[in-house]
Amino acid sequence: MLEQFFQSHPTGWDAWYAKYPGSNGVIELTAPRLSTRSRHEATLLIARTCGDHCRSVWRLTAQRAPDGEWNITVITALLLPKL
Repeated sequence: MLEQFFQSHPTGWDAWYAKYPGSNGVIELTAPRLSTRSRHEATLLIARTCGDHCRSVWRLTAQRAPDGEWNITVITALLLPKL
């Protein structure tokens, strides 16, 4: 969907902010991945971009509580190479 949006809008981010005026950019997340050590631990990545010069990624680690609820226990900012 995102790729199609930018392909069909040559003005790119200008078109994005015109269509979604309250947006801070785009946030994407991966599906949670269960740990190979424990089925009670999972990780996922959250990425944010607001154009060519603004991008961040975080890795979240979650633990499953005895009641089945997942709780975020660690948030790690990942370094990205400069463009």
